[in-house]
Amino acid sequence: MLAALALAISVAVLALLALASGWGASVDRLQRARWPLLAAVIGSHLIAYAGYTLAHHRVLNLRPGPVLRWRETAIVLVVGFGALPAKGGFGVDRAALRGVGISREEATILSITLAFIELAILAPVAWACSVLLIGAHGVPYSESLPWAILVPLLALPALIAGARATHRQQVPGAHQRAWIQKVVQAFARTVELARRPRQSGLALMGIALYWAADICALAMALRLCHVEVSVTRLILAYATGYVLTRRALPLAGSGATEALLCVALSSVGVPLQAAVPAVLIYRLTDLALTLLPALATSGAFIRLARLEPYTPSSRVVRRELARRSLDRH
Repeated sequence: MLAALALAISVAVLALLALASGWGASVDRLQRARWPLLAAVIGSHLIAYAGYTLAHHRVLNLRPGPVLRWRETAIVLVVGFGALPAKGGFGVDRAALRGVGISREEATILSITLAFIELAILAPVAWACSVLLIGAHGVPYSESLPWAILVPLLALPALIAGARATHRQQVPGAHQRAWIQKVVQAFARTVELARRPRQSGLALMGIALYWAADICALAMALRLCHVEVSVTRLILAYATGYVLTRRALPLAGSGATEALLCVALSSVGVPLQAAVPAVLIYRLTDLALTLLPALATSGAFIRLARLEPYTPSSRVVRRELARRSLDRH
């Protein structure tokens, strides 16, 4: 029911945008679309998920505790991407992590840490693109200046807070504001990972691959609709469309993501009547690739939703014991 609702909202929002920009022009773009490029859109999505799986697997196994297998990481991602929580706020991510044996507090910190890592990769690139596009023809200042100004303004206090948090991960009075304490710990963990590139390199590479491939999927959807756009404009529009991630918003950002992406693409010079069908193809392929595995593993959803106790296999136990033995020596 939630999947059907999410699809209905996405299509309804795009239909309204198509009506506003010219229904006939948007339909004509779809009729003349280069459909062989649809395989490139789907392939880019799959590469993006592969990168995200690599990053998740590395980050989840850098924490103390039992080593997670690839299958368990895949279940966490299927649940996190495929489920459509009514409230959002990374709630499904936390439930999935708890379902594979991670404590409630640690699951919350890991969810926020992964979100920080995502922003740490995308925000600097978007900032560089915004600086290059200041004053560019067809790009209003309202699109480039917010990124150019806000990213440095927010980055400096964030780095100072992160440096302090690595030394003192307690906030005065935080026992009364537990969520602030979790955010501080997650940010401190992110900074610590950045200081250990040998351990966190695969995670950073995985997130970078995820963003690059997902942006490529949007680029291929635009080409499918006969639109060519420069890399800098595309990245800036994509980042603006994902200021709030699909996992943080209710129903995977259905409706809001489509509207933001279309408006952002229009602001960097893409005709709205072309942006609407391109975003439609990009989002429908994305939702299909995430919802179908989720629906196919409904049994795993039920177990994770109930947060049934996790019992690691004997192979995982042996691997963890061997790793701890090596650490001692």
